[in-house]
Amino acid sequence: MRKLITPDKICIDFNNGLITKEESINLLESIISESEDTDERISGIEALGHLNLITSKSYELLEKSLISDESPLVRVSAAQILMQNFSNLEKNPLLWAIENENSVLFFKPLLDLFETDTQFSLNDLKDKAIIKLTQIYNLQYPDMKFIIDVDYLEAHKFLSELHKFIKNFGIKEEYRLELIKENTSISNKGLARVNASINGHITKLTLKELDHIPLSINSLPKLNSLTIDHCTLKNKLIHDLNLPNINQLTFTNNIVDNLPEWVWKIANIKNTFNQFIKNGVVLSEAPILALIEILSGMALDIIKKIEKPHLKKAYCYKIDELGHVIGLYITNDLIKIGLIPYQLCNLKSLEELHLVRQNITHIPKCIKRLNNLKILNLSFNKIELIPENIEFLTNLEHFDLRSDNNNVIKILPQSINQLINLKVFNLSGNIIENLPDGLKGFKPLKF
Repeated sequence: MRKLITPDKICIDFNNGLITKEESINLLESIISESEDTDERISGIEALGHLNLITSKSYELLEKSLISDESPLVRVSAAQILMQNFSNLEKNPLLWAIENENSVLFFKPLLDLFETDTQFSLNDLKDKAIIKLTQIYNLQYPDMKFIIDVDYLEAHKFLSELHKFIKNFGIKEEYRLELIKENTSISNKGLARVNASINGHITKLTLKELDHIPLSINSLPKLNSLTIDHCTLKNKLIHDLNLPNINQLTFTNNIVDNLPEWVWKIANIKNTFNQFIKNGVVLSEAPILALIEILSGMALDIIKKIEKPHLKKAYCYKIDELGHVIGLYITNDLIKIGLIPYQLCNLKSLEELHLVRQNITHIPKCIKRLNNLKILNLSFNKIELIPENIEFLTNLEHFDLRSDNNNVIKILPQSINQLINLKVFNLSGNIIENLPDGLKGFKPLKF
């Protein structure tokens, strides 16, 4: 029967005058004290705050949850309501919790609350929390806060996969809390991402396998070197990063819908592209090669115009007598650039483009600007769509889209028939949903 009594229903009944304040607290107490569901206990605590039930009994209930609940998420919810509704009362339980708590799930939202709170009465709590955490991480506040933010993301990722993990490996229930504690506790694990620091400020950082990068990275005052690798960054907030002091960036193996502009901004730093100027590349195209270096994580070598690169593993480019890039060759089984950046389409003298095994999923419409292109090798990628304006590549002779994993090409436009100089079009290994009749019979492209 209690299942029908939810925190939401209690709030509605109280606001409609159907139950008294005391009855509301008693009902919420039964949920908070008896429910085995973490989310339900949190909802009960939030209802106490929402209804502004400021009584000695509600205070005792929050205090008990803060000190003894098994879940750090419940504990921090209790702490938030205590600070919100009981800021003028005794702070001993809050001070005790900050001193004894060891979960990133507790401290992350607490620090967020401190940053937005205007109550000077909470300053002693804020100071105590910051002193404890900066000592643990041996970092100054903005840098420590960023590491806490990243650890919090990792902890939530672990919790989202915990049920499946327990089921797959037959983990007994008594070990569940131990696993949660081990994988959500403040520890030196977060510091493994820090490659270098000076006076408590991070100068060099590596971020791997994240689904999101906290905006607090913008506040790191000394960060100048950053590696972002194997991250899935489809959250729109990735474009809000600023990173004003970065002068060395590696952005490899990531999955993004569009390349953030701040990556291109870093490629335009003179120290980043100056080596290409020294090699004879024109000023307008040097930052584009610097961008490719950022995305590949490897230094690009210049090769002679008559030289033929080894395409099993290549990071190189060619230029003509005027310094314009005429050939670009990127291929590696381990390091992927992940996309064709639109800036690459400004290499208007480009004749050969080889981006092999680079996890590229689509060809941008700006490809039409590469109208000097003769060879376009995008083999062993994951391309699903080919733009209609591919017909503007009027000099294209070889187009390689080979696949080794039954890649499905959903749209193969009829406009490919307009490529009058196309001699070889390799689609082997792909599943084509609509192959135009005029494209049948092309011979395989070989290297």
